[in-house]
Order: sequence, then structure tokens, then C-alpha cells
Amino acid sequence: MSSKTFRSVVVCLLLAPVTLMAASGTVVCAKAEKESNIEIPDQPGHVYAISQSKCSWTKAMEIGDTKHNAGVVSAFDEITGTSAKGHGSYVDTLANGDTAVYTYTSTGTLKDGALQTAESTFTLVSVTGKLKGTKGNGKCKGTGAADGSVTWECQGTYQVPK
Repeated sequence: MSSKTFRSVVVCLLLAPVTLMAASGTVVCAKAEKESNIEIPDQPGHVYAISQSKCSWTKAMEIGDTKHNAGVVSAFDEITGTSAKGHGSYVDTLANGDTAVYTYTSTGTLKDGALQTAESTFTLVSVTGKLKGTKGNGKCKGTGAADGSVTWECQGTYQVPK
């Protein structure tokens, strides 16, 4: 690609009609309904864990004028003693029935096998319906509860095509 063509592509991308917006919300994910753990025999407390939980928004995050409603998080975590790191997917059904798909990475601290605090970074990878083409990313901070649920406070930025 010539430098002139490259500059033209960059200018077109910079002038593409998108709306940049910030969003925040609070989502509570229940204790995992499905989970499986595999102990790694190299040291005590080393575990690979896969789980799936249902989540609902107590303060809905909005993309444009569309609120997040409820979703399912599927996670893979490596636990070593009092720390965890993982990744997964979150699929949310928006209030209008469209679907938003996120991927994330996370880290957390545990006490007696229960999550205490966590942090994650997320990327919005796809949305169906009127928000198709929207991209976004952000961060969440999580706090574990005695019942096994986790409350996540999330903030992100979205680029919504016009």
C-alpha cells in the first residue's frame, strides 16, 4: 500500500461517523450454577476451574439509549492459593431483545476458597440489531458476597456507529 493510499484510509477512518460515549453500571452475578474444578497436583490449592453464572443489572449500563438487562457469564480461572486469574465471555440480552457479547480477562483474591475482590477488563466484540457495529471496552471491580455471588461495578467507553 502506498503512503498516499494509507493516509487516505486513515483520514476516512478518522472521519467515519461514530458517537463515542461513556457508560457505567452495576451487575450482580449469582453463584455458579454449573462448575467443574480440576486440581493440579503440583502444589496445594492449584486448581483449574470452569463455571457459568446468571447475571442481572441492578444499575443497568446503557449503550446509546439501550439498557443491558441480564446475561450469562462463562469463565475459565486458574486458582493458586489466594489468587485467581481468568478469562471468559459474557453474553447479555439487552432490554430491546438484542444481544451483546463481551470477552474479558480478570484477576482476583480469595479467602478460604471464596472470592473477596476482583478486577477485570472487557471488550465488546459484537452486538445484534440496531447497535450492530458498536465496539467498546472498559473495566470492572468486583466484590464477592457470602452467598457466592459477585457484584461488579463497571465503566466503559463505546463507539456507536451513526
